[in-house]
Amino acid sequence: MADIQYQPAQEALKAICLRTQDKAIAEALIEKGSRQVTGKLIGELAGHFDRQTVEELLIKATERSDLASTALLHMGEAQTPSSRRFLTRALSGPNGASAASALARYASTTEIDSVGQLLLDPSTTPMGQTNALLTLKLSPHQQIARTYLEQAAKQTSLNSRVRKKVQQWLTK
Repeated sequence: MADIQYQPAQEALKAICLRTQDKAIAEALIEKGSRQVTGKLIGELAGHFDRQTVEELLIKATERSDLASTALLHMGEAQTPSSRRFLTRALSGPNGASAASALARYASTTEIDSVGQLLLDPSTTPMGQTNALLTLKLSPHQQIARTYLEQAAKQTSLNSRVRKKVQQWLTK
């Protein structure tokens, strides 16, 4: 499909895509559509496609730097174990804060436990640690989160900046 440049044409394609649940059109828009139209499409996927298709389309959208954050924020809505694993892996990436927000909002206690383990893992990058910490802080599962924060405060392998943030949050 040639580049889709004309805004009204993109809007029409988006409407057709959602009405007919056409994955190929959604993929084309995600790949070549404007940020404005594709951002709207991402927000409407869950109401028109099954969870697996939504997840696949959102993963594709994360490949575009201008859509990645939006796609990650909506990834939690897919409510699949694989989408949550994707979000957990994304914590160490450039849009990790968006992944943290989505995880905190939609994750079960099991996923929050995984995030806590990621925070404590010495091989986790400082960015990954920071975003794992953010996930724990935003999570409604505060009892589990606090347990990991207390462990992290004592862990010498934790990045010093991250450990300082942990200590600050524990005192609040």
